[in-house]
Amino acid sequence: MRILLTTELYQSGQSTHVIDLASQLNNLGHSVQIVVTGIFLKDFTTSYGAILKASSIPYLVSKNIQQIHRLIQDFQPDVLHSHSSTIFALTSTLAKHSKRPYILTCHGLGFSHPKYQRSLQEAAQLIAVGDNSAKELDPEYTHKLAIIPNGIDTGIFLPKVKEKRLHIYYVGRVNAAKLTALSALYQAVESMDTMDLTVVGNHCPAFLQVRFLPWQTNLQDLLGHTNIVAACGRTAREALSCGNAVLLLNHKYDGIISPKIVKRSDFSFSGNTQRYPLHSIRHDLEQFVADRRRLTKLQSFSRRYATRHLTSQEMAVKTLLVYEKALQLEPIQGPIRLPVRKRIAIPGWGLSIGV
Repeated sequence: MRILLTTELYQSGQSTHVIDLASQLNNLGHSVQIVVTGIFLKDFTTSYGAILKASSIPYLVSKNIQQIHRLIQDFQPDVLHSHSSTIFALTSTLAKHSKRPYILTCHGLGFSHPKYQRSLQEAAQLIAVGDNSAKELDPEYTHKLAIIPNGIDTGIFLPKVKEKRLHIYYVGRVNAAKLTALSALYQAVESMDTMDLTVVGNHCPAFLQVRFLPWQTNLQDLLGHTNIVAACGRTAREALSCGNAVLLLNHKYDGIISPKIVKRSDFSFSGNTQRYPLHSIRHDLEQFVADRRRLTKLQSFSRRYATRHLTSQEMAVKTLLVYEKALQLEPIQGPIRLPVRKRIAIPGWGLSIGV
């Protein structure tokens, strides 16, 4: 199958999701290309760009619709699949012009807004990355909606030699909405002599007197050595795969990911359920200090859970089933494709800046 992914790239788990999906689809023997309409991170060439180059996945960086049309004409994709809500409408236009079905993945929340409804309505299939995203969508889309959680490459995110000192890492974007929860974590750690805090993100608020590391596209080296991570979403999954005890922290606090928690009907990786009050963070951290064996057992559980339930290969296989359904519901009406596969040679591994 030929698949064209459309996206914008940020310092976020959503961007990592797109790159990982492309790599897994490629590994499964499918032809994948990516159209990137905007890059909002400083190190694209050495991060996501390097990953795509290593995987031999061509990409086009452009906002020029005519340039994208030419790419589609040459590549002849079977389906278009968009991951950025800001370009849902553009993807819809490209799909209509090329007479191809398109799929939209809803990352996060906000998709009940009227500005998305036409694109959602005309999409052949929809994907939500979780129950909360799915609940926001109009019930009329239920027949074409699949819930496919984020997956991670458990062959890359591996446990390594762990730090000897108990140190907690907050890994994620830092914004105004998250400051209350992050401050509660900081206060909990500050009240304990046996633990330190490191913030890994887009920036660190000045009032947090902690070690700060800039956001890293490839977190596997860092997370492989850590013991305790506070995170949500994709990063929480990556931390589990690397054998960490994970505190689900976003705007709210949802506790430690444990065998008991994952069996709950309301379990999610959002970190916004507010399952526990923020002041319980200290109590949870003190348990690790009091009983290191409990921490070790929890770390082993984290790795087992990730390899059984969170692999990106499984995510890619489920996504392919959605593509197949889209093709059945909306047969391709474009030009007849030649049986010989053809890759487009774009200078700089597909790099072309639109004007």
